[in-house]
Amino acid sequence: MSSQQLNLGTFVLLVTAPLLWAGNALVARLLQDLVPPVLLNLLRWSLVFLLLLPLAGWVLRRQSALWRNWPRYMLLGFLGMGSYNTLLYLALQTSSPINVTLVSSSIPLFTLVIGRVFYRQAVASLSWLGLAASIVGVLVVLARGEIDRLLGLTLVPGDLLMVLASILWAWYSWLDLGRERLTAKFKTTGRLISSLRQPWACSGAQSSRALRHSG
Repeated sequence: MSSQQLNLGTFVLLVTAPLLWAGNALVARLLQDLVPPVLLNLLRWSLVFLLLLPLAGWVLRRQSALWRNWPRYMLLGFLGMGSYNTLLYLALQTSSPINVTLVSSSIPLFTLVIGRVFYRQAVASLSWLGLAASIVGVLVVLARGEIDRLLGLTLVPGDLLMVLASILWAWYSWLDLGRERLTAKFKTTGRLISSLRQPWACSGAQSSRALRHSG
């Protein structure tokens, strides 16, 4: 149980991933006038392929499981590395990096919905709680603390492309991790949220006891 607590290493990893995604959007926006979106995605993953080839080139051998399951890996590549990133770069043609990053925060929502509808996967209440907190945070940032700004918010084509990209990434997550591993991931998220609540719950209980004794 202790291994599921939110320690410093876990916190750093949780923060680093969104920072890298945000950096991806910023770099793509800077290059939008120099490199077309589809070509940018091709160049990006071609570079990754060359960097990983010395380390994992053995997966290209004929006896590798890659070739026995090539339809599945082709679909995963199309949904995750191909469609998501291409749609992200296309979205940046009309939307801002901030909007694109915020819209992509809807991925957990689509992941939970796809799991519930298509995989009949039960979702823990703590997972919904964490998702609701995430959505509220996004709305606050979009509104900059002003309700009128949120009511007057309009979507540009890039935002809609990013919604489509988020749905495809959620589908990719289910196909990639599989039901068992993604379910475990949901449970881990719930435990992390629970671990964040425990200090406040303990503090509240101690305060209540102190008030009863003082009374």
